[in-house]
Amino acid sequence: MIHLITRENSHLYEDALNQMFALRHKVFVENRGWALKSENGLERDEFDTVDTAYLVKIMDDGSVVGAMRMLPSTEPHILSDVFPALVNGEVPRNRSTWESSRGCVQNNFGGRTVFADLNVAMIEFALIWGIESITFVLDTDLFPAALAVGWNLKPLGLPQEMNDESYTAGILHVTPETLKVVRDVTGIHRQVLHFNCPADQTVQVA
Repeated sequence: MIHLITRENSHLYEDALNQMFALRHKVFVENRGWALKSENGLERDEFDTVDTAYLVKIMDDGSVVGAMRMLPSTEPHILSDVFPALVNGEVPRNRSTWESSRGCVQNNFGGRTVFADLNVAMIEFALIWGIESITFVLDTDLFPAALAVGWNLKPLGLPQEMNDESYTAGILHVTPETLKVVRDVTGIHRQVLHFNCPADQTVQVA
């Protein structure tokens, strides 16, 4: 199950969040060698704020095996503050556009399955929260993989070389049909997103 963690319920997930930040350190700092802020083996930055939402894959034993960060585009985010040059024109910024970033999976776990769950959960989250578009900064060579899981992803500009890697900004327009396509591609037809809100109710999506 993918847990949605927001300011409303983050107090229930302190251990899971620490595991997530540790996983991000392992994936992005240790494995990929990115020069990111990291303290005591936990990678977090200025975009991890009270406005941030997290999609976190938590196993029955409480271990975190995958995660994804969602940022409202009306607040500072990676595309607007770090990579605006990737966009041909203005960076999309409005209440119905969010950014997805820091998607990562535990290496010794079923990466493809976890990413599939995260992708479905991301679309479910968008539909529930009234998000119509999701922006990304991707390694250019991951663009085909994003299309392969059913994303109708459109580039926002031409690929650019930065720090010896090629990056491309893209935008995904979210509709109920998007969820149907992603479900068909991944074979995941159950709801995977769980929101442990203060009233202890699970938000449902069609």
